[in-house]
Amino acid sequence: MTALTSYSTGTISVAANGTAVTGVGTIWSGTNVRPGDILQIGNFQTIITDVTDPTHLVIPPWGGGAQAGVAYVVWRVSQQRIAGAQAMADVSTLVAALNTTGFFWFVDVSLAAPDPSLGSDGQYALQPTTGKMWVHATGVWTYLGIYKGFSFRGAYDNAATYSVGDVQTTAGTSYVWINPAQGSGHPAPDMTYWQVLAAKGDKGDTGAVPWSNTTTWATATNYVVGPPASVVVHPLNKNIYLCIVPHLSGAFAADLAAGKWLLIGQSATEATSGTALAIGAGSKVFSAVTGFSYQNGVRLRASSNGSPTNWMEGVCLYDPAAQVITMTVDRTAGAGTFADWNFNRVGQPGAGDLSSANNLADLPNKPLARVNLGIPGVLRGYISGLTIRLRDHQPRSISRPALLRTARRLT
Repeated sequence: MTALTSYSTGTISVAANGTAVTGVGTIWSGTNVRPGDILQIGNFQTIITDVTDPTHLVIPPWGGGAQAGVAYVVWRVSQQRIAGAQAMADVSTLVAALNTTGFFWFVDVSLAAPDPSLGSDGQYALQPTTGKMWVHATGVWTYLGIYKGFSFRGAYDNAATYSVGDVQTTAGTSYVWINPAQGSGHPAPDMTYWQVLAAKGDKGDTGAVPWSNTTTWATATNYVVGPPASVVVHPLNKNIYLCIVPHLSGAFAADLAAGKWLLIGQSATEATSGTALAIGAGSKVFSAVTGFSYQNGVRLRASSNGSPTNWMEGVCLYDPAAQVITMTVDRTAGAGTFADWNFNRVGQPGAGDLSSANNLADLPNKPLARVNLGIPGVLRGYISGLTIRLRDHQPRSISRPALLRTARRLT
């Protein structure tokens, strides 16, 4: 005779007179444990009334005292394990679902309508292949229409086949196919097959001009943000600015610092200055308007506009807020004081740079320069026949030893 089957994986806990059993390491689902099976702990047994989840059971009040983390056995003797019992339970569930209001019957692709012998009032029938839907009312199936999502097909193709819910575009307007029968070769706007989904709008009016024509900035002028917004060119730095705060202009630098103008075009124009300064080395401070593209460290040459051969140059600092250019002059040409300066970018002179106009006067170590040029050697090579004219304009001869001593001193 076949022995009873059992399940005993994991451990369980239950309180005295408790109805909830908790398992650790248990799998009380599927066919392992079912309502109607017998739970045994030690010498005490009880029937299982429900399986809540894989780790929880429901039993009648437990009379075997409190148990915690103990071994157990489930004897598989439930009536639900008898062949056909579970199947009948599933059938009962299905029948209950069929009797629910709103239940869907599915219509085969070969049928034009649901089987009239099926369904109850309040239930629906759906044919998934076409999207057709019916409702059962007063004992008969009533057609509701086609319920199908959109399928976007892109631009219209006269050779393509379309069905209900297909969307295509023609001349900027979207159309959806509404005819129950599939078809092709029916371009929109044939209202037998197509319905407008989204129409192309009419061309709108011409918008306002966003910016005004560019004019030269002037003080005591009303500037606006538009449309059209005021656009000006600075009379000196030639930058182009857009008005972003309406205002009556005062000093441009102050208006710019207050955020009333937005730079939209950077000019390559160089600065000018009317500061009267004498040409010479050292620090020179020139007044210059704001807005130039100079960065600190730029090397500039300031030349007289009226006499451009008079100039000075050096590395500069530019302060647009204070509107000054500070130049550390290290090269000059010409002399005098001027107040008509033009600025231009120049390169950094290389090491040993000399000015031809100074005739070697800018050499820092002239004795060493004579040595490098070989002047003492030349003197020694031309001692014979050397005549020196003294202050009395009388030619005198100099002895060879004396001349050599002089040459050595030069060396």
